[in-house]
Amino acid sequence: GRPDAGFRELEEASRLDPTNRHADLAIIEGHLRRREADKALAAVQALEAKQPQDPLTFQMYGLVHLLRNDVPAARAGFQRALELQPSFVPALFNLAQLDLSEKKPEAAKGRYEAFLKREPNNVPVLMSLAEFQQRTGAPAKEIEATLRRAVSAGPQSAAPRLALIDLLLRSGDQRGALSAAQQAFAALPNDLRVAEATAVAQEAAGEINQAIGTLNKLASMQTGSVGPLYRLAGLHVRQQEPDRAIEVLRRAQKAGASDAEVVPQVAQVYAVAGRHDDALREARSWQKREPRSAGPWALEGDIHTALRQLGEAERAYREAMKLDPKADAVAIKLHAVLEASGKKGEAESWSRKWMAENPRDTAMRMELGRQELARGNKKAAATHYRAVLELTPGNVVALNNLAWIYGELGDPKALVIAEQAVKLAPTNAAVLDTYGMLLVKKGEAAQALPFLEQARKYAPGRKDLRLNYAKALAQAGRKDEARRELESLRAEKGEFAGRDEVAALLKAL
Repeated sequence: GRPDAGFRELEEASRLDPTNRHADLAIIEGHLRRREADKALAAVQALEAKQPQDPLTFQMYGLVHLLRNDVPAARAGFQRALELQPSFVPALFNLAQLDLSEKKPEAAKGRYEAFLKREPNNVPVLMSLAEFQQRTGAPAKEIEATLRRAVSAGPQSAAPRLALIDLLLRSGDQRGALSAAQQAFAALPNDLRVAEATAVAQEAAGEINQAIGTLNKLASMQTGSVGPLYRLAGLHVRQQEPDRAIEVLRRAQKAGASDAEVVPQVAQVYAVAGRHDDALREARSWQKREPRSAGPWALEGDIHTALRQLGEAERAYREAMKLDPKADAVAIKLHAVLEASGKKGEAESWSRKWMAENPRDTAMRMELGRQELARGNKKAAATHYRAVLELTPGNVVALNNLAWIYGELGDPKALVIAEQAVKLAPTNAAVLDTYGMLLVKKGEAAQALPFLEQARKYAPGRKDLRLNYAKALAQAGRKDEARRELESLRAEKGEFAGRDEVAALLKAL
């Protein structure tokens, strides 16, 4: 919170050690984060005076020029970085991104292919190509082939193996993911990330005993670390083995995990097993050990809320608020309990008091917006989201929700706000869907399709996004593709938002 002092210290560090670029890079990155393009440019020029042949210097020039919206200068910076070091992957990636922004995906792809002709076994470039393929919506099999090339090129590198396992899991190929994980574990038996990914793949493939064994080995590899124990406890919960889960969580306590980390998990295991008295006993025992902590009282409130014991929940949350008056999560839960108890006036008074005493807080405002939206009170919800954006202009959820509301209300600002959200979160499926459907509503289905297609690919399990994509295809005149998408949706099992529309849309086609 004291940026001027921070920059002065970094500048002094740079002066004292002219051969070290870390302080200079921190200065540049600091100005970039603050969107201070001129100051960032001056800092890069200072770095160039020290290290004129370093490709990272010109990578920084490229990033600064992007901030200044000077694309030709940015491109020149990245190209100079590659001239100095042809294997400098960040510059290659940024040039490919510029090609994409100029609607030249083949040019971007050609950069990678040309590079890999020179260096076919360059693992970082193969990994960058796989990321590029994912961003451009390449078929999963094509991405898989690239990652397998990376694994062959760098068999002792964990990154390509982990990326391959993740891709196969996301593609629904559990057996393929398990095979890739087993090969990775055999090649890198002491790599903690590989062991963790192997346990995930084993569980996804239904090999529960293997997953338990791997997690136990991971716990022994990470002496003093409780992460594997938490995952092991979660696995026992999913196997409906609460006592074993509790036993593992007690091991985590002995390994040094705090009550704040472990007790809520123990209570949750008891609650899932229907043993609410045991859960309450855990919370109250924690209250005795830490009488000045709000956490134990908040936990008791959560247990009572789950049991619909609203009066007891309100009492517990109020005790937590006495101990930590700034606990926004507890303030929201207390508001919800008051609402659920029928004390609407008291709930409204509480939220007003909270926001008056915490004028910079956005959590309560976001929750109030969500509640009003759920009730269908769009204008009231919009008021809360606008208040959030006054405090945090880059809040993507608030921007996205406000854009959707304005679209429903016919406010022309909807598209402008949705576009802001897309710039801030270009891989967020919900954001892409909102922007795309606003374009469809405006009659620009063809322009909407790339955004809706990306939304569908970033969240393949969201059937409502697939339905929106099908609607846009139909409106854009691509009826055969729309029909295939809708028939695929009709074959899906289970209910989802918009299922009733599928048959009517197919009939209309």
